[in-house]
Formats: sequence, structure tokens, C-alpha cells
Amino acid sequence: MSFMQNPPSRCQNCHDFGINAEKLRKLVGAFTALQNVLKNIQPMVNNIQPLINEIQPIVDQTWSPLIDQDHLFTGSGGEQSDIEHSDDSAFGANESEPLHCPHDKCKSESKTQTYTNISSLTRHFTTHVTCKETCMLCGKKIATVKKYLRHFNSCKRESNNGNLEEAKRKKAELSSMVRSKMRQMLPERTKPIKGGVLVGENSGKRNASDAGLTPQGRQINSRGMASPNSDACYNKAVAAGINGPHS
Repeated sequence: MSFMQNPPSRCQNCHDFGINAEKLRKLVGAFTALQNVLKNIQPMVNNIQPLINEIQPIVDQTWSPLIDQDHLFTGSGGEQSDIEHSDDSAFGANESEPLHCPHDKCKSESKTQTYTNISSLTRHFTTHVTCKETCMLCGKKIATVKKYLRHFNSCKRESNNGNLEEAKRKKAELSSMVRSKMRQMLPERTKPIKGGVLVGENSGKRNASDAGLTPQGRQINSRGMASPNSDACYNKAVAAGINGPHS
């Protein structure tokens, strides 16, 4: 009477003899080896995760979605479209001083990220602004401005959709919205100077002389037009000692 060295096992569900015991043992051995590998890797993953969390803000800062370069998109005739014209002036921030994100979420963190210029801060600020927009090129639903801009820069190259120009306008609108929201939350030292006056918080305005502007800057009124009596008023103010005592 002969016996099979590796007789097939009966399946517990269908009672079929199609399962080979030797192959089953090899499969169990491979699965056990894989579990051991994962067990050894887990401590490394635990050590790497804090480093990833620390690097992430730097990645966010260096990512460039062309948020401040809307002028690169032109109209069908080659002229710059009105919607891409930004009313942002040069911010009055001292470039030697680091900038901090004004959003409450970043303020609450014990270790806040600093930014060297307004552009990098603006790119980071896109993570805080929700939009709930749908891509006009592919129909994908997007929740934040950062994800929208990142998606747009890749989707526009892959789509022949006729809505591209409209999608560009939407991108410009979202970029402008981010700049506006961030400008409202920034401290006064980073507010723009417009028309000879420094625009502060709560839409308050200070005289250009208080902002340390030159006499030429004092000759411009809030509408950006020359004031005919500004020279006389300025000279009288200096003579009266309004600008402080002179040594």
C-alpha cells in the first residue's frame, strides 16, 4: 500500500482536495517573514515621522504655485487682462525682519515658522483659505486654495478643455482673495503704502509724515492725486515745530 508524500488537504469550505499542504506551509512562512520585516521597520517609521512633520513647513514655503505671478496669464489678444491687475502695492515690511503667519492656527503653535518675504508667506497662507471650488477643466472638487492652485498648474497642461481662459480667471480671483485676506490679518508694519498714506489696521490711515515718507510723498493725497497746497501746509508744519523739535 503506497502513501502520497504530500497529500492534498481538503478545503474546509468546499471540501475540495485542491490545496497542497506544502504550498500552504510555504505561504504561511512567507507571511510570517513579512510580519517580522514590518515589525523591524516600525521603530524606524516612528523616528522618521517627527522629521517629516518638521520638514513639511519648509516644503510648503518653497512650493511655488505662481500665486504672485498672475501677470503671466494674458488675454486672447496678448494684452494683460484686467482681472490679473493686482492693486497690491509694495508692502512696508522690513525685509531684514522675519515674517510670521497671522492666521490663528499658526499663532497657537509653540514653534512658529518664519518667512523671508511676502511671496513665501502668501504661498503658505493659501493652506488656510478654503474655497470649495470645482475645477473647470476636469470637474474635480477642491477644498482649499492651495490645492486648487497646485491642481490647476498640472491640470491645465493635460486638458484641451475650452474653459481654460475662464479657469485662469478663477485662479486669479482666488489668488487675489488670498492676498486680501492675508493683508487684513497682517500687523501694521506690513500694510501697503498707497497714495501717500499708510493703511493700518481697521482701515485706519496715518499722515505720510508719520510714516517717515519724503516731502514728495506728502504731496500725494488719498486718491493718488497731487495736492496743490501740500507744499505750503508742509512748510508751515515744519516752521511751527509740528514734526518735533529740531536740535
